[in-house]
Amino acid sequence: MNTRNVILTIVVMLGLGALAYGGFSYFRNRNANSSDLTPIPIVTENSNRTSVATTPVTTGDVVVNKTLTAHDTVFTISTALQTDAFRRKQAGEGLKFVVLFLKPFDQPPTTDPLSWAANEFRLAYGTAPLVGPTELSISNRAGVDGGYVWFTVPDEARDFSLAVGSPTSPTTVALGF
Repeated sequence: MNTRNVILTIVVMLGLGALAYGGFSYFRNRNANSSDLTPIPIVTENSNRTSVATTPVTTGDVVVNKTLTAHDTVFTISTALQTDAFRRKQAGEGLKFVVLFLKPFDQPPTTDPLSWAANEFRLAYGTAPLVGPTELSISNRAGVDGGYVWFTVPDEARDFSLAVGSPTSPTTVALGF
């Protein structure tokens, strides 16, 4: 083998090694931080709760269709979901997530809901203290995905209401589940 063939062989092997190392990891990890991969609800035979898969969740399994107004913005809660896992996070022992899905706005809000919603959206159940959101995602544009508000509550929590606004005089809507 002459020197030229040895050099060509080394270059090809280095190139293939780099492709195998970097190229395959690109395809394996390209969605690792993607925000659109969220668990889809799967109802199990022995439970009225859900388990986790990795498909986008845009709706819940409980139809709510309740409307409320806060900060001159009309919110419509379309559906809800009670689940052990959501957006790649698992509820802790004795806990579950309650996720409220919002319809897109008909008109753009006058103030960005993200500037105040984290402090003013609270979930009520039974006689327990109000619970603030674990996470929320609300679009502030009309006609775009409405978003969701996600709460963490004990497994035994039932009869939910959403309280929005100031703690002393919130607007409260019974959610019907």
